[in-house]
Amino acid sequence: MGEKSMNIPKMDIKIVTALAVTTVAVCATCVSLSIYNRSGKASDGDVLEFLHTTIEDGFVSSNDDVNEQIDSYYKNLSTNSVYDTAELSKGETICFAEGSTAIVTDGSLLAVCVDDNLIDITSGNVLADGEAAEHNHLYVIQNEDCGLYARGNAKVLIKGGYEIDNGNKE
Repeated sequence: MGEKSMNIPKMDIKIVTALAVTTVAVCATCVSLSIYNRSGKASDGDVLEFLHTTIEDGFVSSNDDVNEQIDSYYKNLSTNSVYDTAELSKGETICFAEGSTAIVTDGSLLAVCVDDNLIDITSGNVLADGEAAEHNHLYVIQNEDCGLYARGNAKVLIKGGYEIDNGNKE
């Protein structure tokens, strides 16, 4: 007699695999909770707190990271096709969304960078924290910790998300 081969469609294999992984995770959680419960140190509130902490550390924190990335991308998508003009007064700081671009058209501005520098595409250099931004240079923002501080009234063309902070740099 010949052997019969099983032809399982790929979608069915994915579903079976997902169910198997979910079943193993549920069983492991149940075993972990029963051991924790039998230790004699646990009350009903402790078990719920333990379960909540386990779920929060694993799933909720990674979900928060994904939501932050989506918000950043949304800021850029919503304003990505046009340049917006931002007018700054002395002492204001403009903070950019990651991936935004900016062109200083008027006034005196200083770079405010925590980790990464602003990239000056026009000159091929970087603009480090505290350095003066030049007029009509295209700057690319690497992360949300970068911005420009106005030493006086200034105008900036921006493509991408931004927010103006009225606080002082110092």
